[in-house]
Amino acid sequence: MMATPGKYSATIKVTDANDANISTETQFNLTVDSLVMVSGKVTDKNGVPIGNVCVEGNGISGTDFNTIDIATAEGKYEIFVLPGTYNIEAFGQHDAEGIVPNKKITKDTVVNVVMDGTCSVTMSSNVEGLTFGKWYYRDDDGTEYGIGSGNVLALEKGTYDLYSDGIYMYNGKVYNYEVTISVVVNGDMTCNPEVKVTEMPIEGPLNLGNNNLSNLDYEGL
Repeated sequence: MMATPGKYSATIKVTDANDANISTETQFNLTVDSLVMVSGKVTDKNGVPIGNVCVEGNGISGTDFNTIDIATAEGKYEIFVLPGTYNIEAFGQHDAEGIVPNKKITKDTVVNVVMDGTCSVTMSSNVEGLTFGKWYYRDDDGTEYGIGSGNVLALEKGTYDLYSDGIYMYNGKVYNYEVTISVVVNGDMTCNPEVKVTEMPIEGPLNLGNNNLSNLDYEGL
């Protein structure tokens, strides 16, 4: 619950659990400031929405208030801040980021963030009803990184051998899937914007026993 902005006085009383005659009270005053909403969309330089990225509002002048949200699959976000000047930053996969610096916020404001150092790759498949779960990338040293989830990834320059596995539901039945693909993002930040997976191992339907499908996270493990 969010309190109405204003000045408040409150009293805290603490009583000994074993003796009600032993107690102490402390009174304090506090001020609740009014928050304003910053909302918008995260995209790449071509305007393609980038979802499932972290968006932060970091106060740099007038307040040290910081707040955070995770963008939806459509790249939309909402954060609430105290009036002040902020860096509005989006952090994606494998150090990809975008920033709107020194944004003065005094009222509800729309701030769109462009992650211009990335290329958005949209994954699709010939499997009806499939939404990809988590994607993983392994570097030259063999270290594995989570690099995003869902059907759109924002990637920096490089060559990526990506792996995803999980489960999905189709016609009331649940199946396993796994897929490995290679994606190249060139030095000029161009890439193949759409990757269609036409061959992937599918297992199922799974025997879930008494599990309730409505409680099952079938978009990824």
